[in-house]
Amino acid sequence: MSCRRSSPSRASRARDRVAATRIAARGGQLVAGLMVVYGVSRALDGEAMTGLWMFLIAYFLYGAASQALQQERVTAAVGSVRVAQLMTTNFRSAPAGISIGQLIRDVVLPNNLQAIPIVAHDRLVGLVRITDLRKVEQDQWATTSVDAVMTPVSEVATVTPDEQIVAAIERFGGGDVPLLPVVDHGSLVGVLFRDAVVGYVRMQETLGLDARR
Repeated sequence: MSCRRSSPSRASRARDRVAATRIAARGGQLVAGLMVVYGVSRALDGEAMTGLWMFLIAYFLYGAASQALQQERVTAAVGSVRVAQLMTTNFRSAPAGISIGQLIRDVVLPNNLQAIPIVAHDRLVGLVRITDLRKVEQDQWATTSVDAVMTPVSEVATVTPDEQIVAAIERFGGGDVPLLPVVDHGSLVGVLFRDAVVGYVRMQETLGLDARR
């Protein structure tokens, strides 16, 4: 009678992948540290160029290893969580064609917003940030349309409700946009705030949870 060996579960494979990533990243950081020591010794021996080259290689190696650890940390926290779970449908938008003055008076100031989706018949057409509004002189606010300073939808990073949070994090990138519009077939259905994602990651880590399990 033959026995069939059961295949590893998805959770088991995920944990193995996490462990492998951490080991590889820590190893990369260790190698980078050793290269710095070697570079210092070469520089002290009068081989300044060799020492500088070792420093540069170590810098990039350590950066790559740290980035891998950071990516693993975030992935472990958000797992397969989808945008729909963290987005909000209680948000403020503004209609295309609104003047900058009215936008600031009726939307920005009362709600303390840093970025506002611009819509036309519920369809996203752009995004305007405080930095965009500041480009216009105050005496021109009443006569300048938000359309003149907003980022058009073709250049706006967006997500859909069914996408994973990991994809949203990549689209946030290192920019200063505090939110991503959530669209469904072109219609604006919600917004995903950067703070909501950061708060979720921190809470997962505080509780010691792995969202992939």
